[in-house]
Amino acid sequence: MDSKQEINEKLILMFDRELELHPRARLIDLFKLFMQSAFGPGHLIKNKDIARKYLIQELESPIVSSPTLFTSDAQAIQTPLIFDCDVFHPFARYSLKLIADKTISFDDFFAAFIQSAESFSAEKDADYYLGFWNEMTPYFTAKNIELFDYDSAEIKKLISQKQYLVRHSYTYNIYYKPAYRIINKSMLFEQTQ
Repeated sequence: MDSKQEINEKLILMFDRELELHPRARLIDLFKLFMQSAFGPGHLIKNKDIARKYLIQELESPIVSSPTLFTSDAQAIQTPLIFDCDVFHPFARYSLKLIADKTISFDDFFAAFIQSAESFSAEKDADYYLGFWNEMTPYFTAKNIELFDYDSAEIKKLISQKQYLVRHSYTYNIYYKPAYRIINKSMLFEQTQ
């Protein structure tokens, strides 16, 4: 297992990559990424049929089907097809474009997503993970993350309620149109063999 210092360094690298790709990300968006690294997708799946329908619906949207995405100010978005968020566990954000481009079949993608959700639950370790989040405060302050105070208060409220399902900020959704799922990297690899 990595030392505390190594984990903090990995978190900073992950946040730096996110801010390089998505410079308008707010603190709540970084908290979402952090939670994905710690908890994966397990908290998202309440009903497999609904999850499947929602994935199909999202795949049919212009966000996923267009060859290039644009922000509201017409800047091309270069979101990676796979974004590692594997500081704590082997998770990554897999773009839905992988299905749209037929790189991965829908069935393989969905099976890996469901398998990732069913096979992992770390909520019992929430205090351990949140200790690392708290240690990132100087990093966020130094980066001057947009609306730090507002998002900080919202995050404290979510933590106090043990609510780890976090949505991207309005700003992030407007500028980056996220379309991905969190999947255990080993499970998707197994599905595509």
